[in-house]
Amino acid sequence: MTDTILLGILAKNASAIIAIYGVGSQIIQYFKTIGGHFNGVLMAGVVRMVENGAKVKDLQNEMVRIGRIIL
Repeated sequence: MTDTILLGILAKNASAIIAIYGVGSQIIQYFKTIGGHFNGVLMAGVVRMVENGAKVKDLQNEMVRIGRIIL
């Protein structure tokens, strides 16, 4: 809330600026939530790989693949 309060104090047309800022921050939150869900689903496969004794190179390749999907 500090960011919107500062925008309200420092900006002359604060309502429009805060509205645009609020929409942008909501979109960012959606992307973070989607990335978190991908991470939760895909990391189960990594845990399974570790339990089955996967090689380090295979784990590294899987982590790179997951990172690219989340990015």
